Amino acid sequence: MSGRDEVRLAQRPAETGNPVVLKVRDLPFGNHGSEVSFDIRAGEILGLYGLVGAGRSSLMKIVWGATSHDKGGIFLNGKTLRPGRIGDRIVSGGAYVPEDRRHEGLITSRTIAENLAIANLAAVRLAASLPWTSVSALKRRAEEVRKALSVKMGSPLTGR
Repeated sequence: MSGRDEVRLAQRPAETGNPVVLKVRDLPFGNHGSEVSFDIRAGEILGLYGLVGAGRSSLMKIVWGATSHDKGGIFLNGKTLRPGRIGDRIVSGGAYVPEDRRHEGLITSRTIAENLAIANLAAVRLAASLPWTSVSALKRRAEEVRKALSVKMGSPLTGR
């Protein structure tokens, strides 16, 4: 597309001896029936790049569990992650930051405090068996996030 030959800027690094943390095998990738496999070792960062529509966001949604898959496998610390199960990833300590955070990362009809608590509702529930949340626990969680991450926000109980 650029009119130049492809240039690979980085070679695959030598194995560091660090354990494989995330193993992805034969997941569907793009619209052409391709599959992708990769390993991420402790301490490594994987960067994906490509043109819009190349499939990188779709691949990450599969890895995150937001989209199910019928081929391949995803393994975290040697354990199989079930397709289409975001909860498995959250329980394992995972997090996902979507490309379009306004539309895919927020529930705009909910308050700031509710959005901050959505990944760990158990921490703000009145009781484990009840679906209702505690307003004071929501406020406390929002304040924890504000302090820990130096977040500037309006009132946590509003959407602004």
